[in-house]
Amino acid sequence: MMEEMYIRAGRLITGADHEVVEDGAVRIEEGKIVAAGPATEVLPPAGAEASVVRYDDATILPGLIDAHVHLTIRRGETVPRHAAEVTDEQALLLGVRAARQVLAAGVTTVRDCAARGRHAQALRDAVEEGIIAGPRILASGKPITTTAGHIWPISYEADSVTEVRRAVRQLVKEGVDFIKVCATGGRMTPGSVMGRAQYSVEELRAVVEDAHRFGLHVAAHALGTEGIVRAVEAGIDTIEHCTWLDLDSEGVAFDEEAARMMAAQGTVANFASNPPWQLLEEYDEAADQSLSAQPAGLVSRVRHRWQLVKRMRTLGVPVCFATDSGYGAWRDFHDLSYLAQVLVEQADFEPLDVIEMLTAAPAQAIGWGDRLGTLAPGKIADLLVVSGNPASDIRALHQVQAVYQGGVLAVGS
Repeated sequence: MMEEMYIRAGRLITGADHEVVEDGAVRIEEGKIVAAGPATEVLPPAGAEASVVRYDDATILPGLIDAHVHLTIRRGETVPRHAAEVTDEQALLLGVRAARQVLAAGVTTVRDCAARGRHAQALRDAVEEGIIAGPRILASGKPITTTAGHIWPISYEADSVTEVRRAVRQLVKEGVDFIKVCATGGRMTPGSVMGRAQYSVEELRAVVEDAHRFGLHVAAHALGTEGIVRAVEAGIDTIEHCTWLDLDSEGVAFDEEAARMMAAQGTVANFASNPPWQLLEEYDEAADQSLSAQPAGLVSRVRHRWQLVKRMRTLGVPVCFATDSGYGAWRDFHDLSYLAQVLVEQADFEPLDVIEMLTAAPAQAIGWGDRLGTLAPGKIADLLVVSGNPASDIRALHQVQAVYQGGVLAVGS
C-alpha cells in the first residue's frame, strides 16, 4: 500500500480555470490526488508525521499530454522506400527510447496515432507492466486508409462500408485504444492529395458507429476542408491537423458552418504539428539538424493557421495542440514544450491558455478527462514539476525538475 505523501512547491497550476496557487501543495494517496491547493490548507498540522517533498521556486502542474505522436515511426518512414530501411525490431527499440525520453520531457500521456503492426500496443503494455519507462500510451495501432491512400504502407486498406467495418473489428481484436482513419490524403505519401477526401460520409459514419459500439473514440487525419466537413458530418470525435486546405492543397478554405457544427457536437480540433524551427531564435541548437529542411512558405501558412485556431476557439470549438512527433524533432524530445513556447511568443496565446491546451483539453479529447489533465481530487497523480513559473515565462516548461506517475517519482529527484 502506497503511503500518503505531500508535494509542496512555490506554486501550483491546476490546469482548470487558469488557476494559479502561490505556495501550493498536493496530497497524494494510493496514486491519486486527494487535495491540491494552498499549502496551509493541504499540508498536515505542524508536528504531524508526514512525507513532504519540497520544490522551492518551482511549479507543479498536471503532466503534459501529447495527443498525437508516433513513437515508433521515423520521419519519412511512410514513404515505402524508407519503411523498408527500418526493421520491425529496430522500430520497436527506437520506440522504447522515444517513450523514455518523452516522459523525461514532462509528457506523462501520449496518444500514438499510427504505428506499424502492434508496436504501439506492445509499448503501451510494457509501460503498464513496468518493463520500460514511458508515458501512458493510448494506441491506435494501424490506421485505416484507402488503397494507395495516406500512409498505406502501415495501414489497413479499406474501400467500402463493409471493408472499413471489418478493419475496425480487426483493430479491436488487436487491442487498440481508439481508431485512426485517414479522411484525406497526406503530405508524406506520394500520390495522395492533401486537399481531397478519401472517404464518403457513409464510410466514415460506418467507422464511427462500429468504433463507438466497442467503446472506442475515432480520430480522423484531415488536412483538406472536403474531408474535414465529411468527418464532422459523420460524427468523428477528433479532427487531426484540421488545416482547412482547399481541393488543390494550395490555399485555405475555412468553412465556418462546419466549425460551428464542431462546436455544437463537441468535435475536437487537434492541431497536431511541430512548429517551424525558424520561429525560434535557438532552433540551431535545439532542433535535430538532420531534419532541418522546411517547405517554402511554411512559416506564413502556420501563422495564418494560428488565426484560424483563435477564430475556432471563439466559435466554441474544443481545441488542443499536439506535436505529430516521430522520434523527436527537438533536443531531448522537448517537442511539446517548444511548441508551447512558439504558441506564446509567436502566436500571442496566453501561457495559461496554452497550458490548458496541453493538459485539460487533450485529456478531454482522448476521453480521459475524468482521470487526467487537472490537479483535482480523484485524478491520477501524474505531475510535472518545473523550475520557475510557466504562467509568466512559458520557457520554464523546458526546465523539468521531476515527473511523477501515479504519485511515484519517475524522473528527477
